[in-house]
Amino acid sequence: MTFFVADVEETVATLKQKGVEFVSDPVTAPDAAGVVCARDPDGILIEFVQI
Repeated sequence: MTFFVADVEETVATLKQKGVEFVSDPVTAPDAAGVVCARDPDGILIEFVQI
């Protein structure tokens, strides 16, 4: 599942405060300013993308 966000760094900071654990730190990609992934409580991968 992918969510497009306005600011990936801000999204990570907000969700970490709520206990979300991320798979890695945000990275850039050729077509995105930032990408980061986390897992939900059931283990499903969730991707956050900043264009």
